[in-house]
Amino acid sequence: MSLGIRRLNKERGEPMPGEGHRGVNSVMAVPKQHVSAYSCRVLRISPNGSTAMHDHQRMHVVIALTGKARVETRDEVTEITPGMIVNIPSFVPHRFVNASREDTALLVQNLFIEESEDP
Repeated sequence: MSLGIRRLNKERGEPMPGEGHRGVNSVMAVPKQHVSAYSCRVLRISPNGSTAMHDHQRMHVVIALTGKARVETRDEVTEITPGMIVNIPSFVPHRFVNASREDTALLVQNLFIEESEDP
């Protein structure tokens, strides 16, 4: 299964819905999901630092905040920079690597997706 990579500067977005907004553009980072739980953290990764290769039931939606990082799976290696969003599906082995000489920060959202009862 492939990573979903998006570049915020390439997405047009939509005007903010509702009255009273002026000059506000909205790009949905996480579409509506039925989740049983949600958590969010900022990973600060030092130069040459990395997480271990791991997988889990939850889905990640990662937003690159600062620096450069690689998202590695068994099948893909993708470099991400600020303003990029990465969707990592459940049960995909992955790790985050900072191979640069600068600190990097990633906003990692954890979505615990509920199983649909629809056929």
